[in-house]
Amino acid sequence: MRFATDYPFASIKEGTDWFRAVDLPREDKEKIAFRNAENLFGIAV
Repeated sequence: MRFATDYPFASIKEGTDWFRAVDLPREDKEKIAFRNAENLFGIAV
């Protein structure tokens, strides 16, 4: 899983740890992580 940040050299560990631990169905996590972008931009991740 990858995330972007506007601050150079910032650690994204806190965000990825939270995202992995949050109690959401797998389908919803996939939509947040990449499926919505696939559909919006017509790309395959």
